[in-house]
Amino acid sequence: MTQKFFQKEGVQTTLIAGIFLVIGSVGTAYVNKESEPPKQIVYNIGNASENIGQYWKHLNFSFLREEFVNPRIVEELLGWISDSSETTSSIDLVSANKSNRFNVEIEHRKVNGKNLVGYTRNKGEGSFFYEYIGTSPSGIHMILCIDHGGGSGVFMSVMLLSLRADNTLEGSSQGVTTRERVHLHSVGTIVLGDRYSGEITYQNETLTVGEDLSPKKYGLWTSEQKFNIN
Repeated sequence: MTQKFFQKEGVQTTLIAGIFLVIGSVGTAYVNKESEPPKQIVYNIGNASENIGQYWKHLNFSFLREEFVNPRIVEELLGWISDSSETTSSIDLVSANKSNRFNVEIEHRKVNGKNLVGYTRNKGEGSFFYEYIGTSPSGIHMILCIDHGGGSGVFMSVMLLSLRADNTLEGSSQGVTTRERVHLHSVGTIVLGDRYSGEITYQNETLTVGEDLSPKKYGLWTSEQKFNIN
């Protein structure tokens, strides 16, 4: 897997028009793709019982700097837009980040002050990029996902991800060993819709998803919503 870095200024609506959000651990908050989110509701998300953030100390991967978390892994956890819910909740981060299965040319772009990490699919099939938003005190990572399928649609979300660990057994005719695995785990998802254009911030343990300001309001967000993520 190679990593490609370049800086590109100017407007790229195909990369920054939509957002995907993943949230929660105790009761996942999910917004139906076809419905409008409820008005003026604060959602509590998180409350992890273990210090899941400790695992980052032993890993070289990052959403912000080289060596980046492979965008194909994030895309796999996000799942298909045609499915009503996620089909994959965890991926072995260490094994998958440089695996043949998820091998892509990773691109790092700076567009209008945004640091985007992703890859370009085969010709005509669009691209997938993510942007780091913030991390909660308990170690929940908020990632803006931007999925351009190659047509006019740009589907955006904020994804909430955490780290989890377990032990796995690996055996062969030569013997049996065990090793610790660190999983990148999807905590939940909130869909923002097609070509969402609004402000997303994380401050004081509150994730704020602003009103969709796009001219045609393709997205679902007609008002600001707040999520408590601790």
